[in-house]
Amino acid sequence: MKLELEIFKRDELAQSTTRLLVGILFGLIACTGSPAYGAPEKGADENLLKAAFVFNFAKFTRWPSTAWEAEGADLVLCTAGNDGVVEALQQLAGKSVQGHSVNVQSVEKGRSPAYCHVLYIAPSDFGAALDIASAVHGRPVLTVSEFSPSGKSKTVIEFFDEDERIRFIIDLGFARAAGLEFSSRLLSLGIVIHEDEAR
Repeated sequence: MKLELEIFKRDELAQSTTRLLVGILFGLIACTGSPAYGAPEKGADENLLKAAFVFNFAKFTRWPSTAWEAEGADLVLCTAGNDGVVEALQQLAGKSVQGHSVNVQSVEKGRSPAYCHVLYIAPSDFGAALDIASAVHGRPVLTVSEFSPSGKSKTVIEFFDEDERIRFIIDLGFARAAGLEFSSRLLSLGIVIHEDEAR
């Protein structure tokens, strides 16, 4: 297991993306005046930060050419389940990643998420997360979830909390099976393991 672990939330790139998401959120508040966009609830900053992580994961991931229907096709960012992070990820629609416009979609029940490029799985149902991750195993989908004490989620990247900081694990075994490659910068910021490593 990689021993070096830096705090991603201090990284300049992560901070700039978080500021962008916060700006979008409060822009919506100002424009709509809707009570649905009232004062951020407790944990809202953490949700925005995790959404910023997901955005940056995509920026530092390389997909195989077969993952794209055409040059400049949308990057499909899918969500499964519902939590505050899913709501924050909606604000990324229309943003650009590596020249691809972000298209945010929720995974419909019974539909395979194999068309997704990034798939965030909310922690509300761990059993469903396993099924969803298994459905795309070996396909070029960057799966992201929350670490569960009850077992491995079988996703490429997992968030976990340590000392009130958000950190993440990158499973290179799952990434390679999906045909995904990461920049060295991203790898240096997380704990890198392989699927056969115990944790």
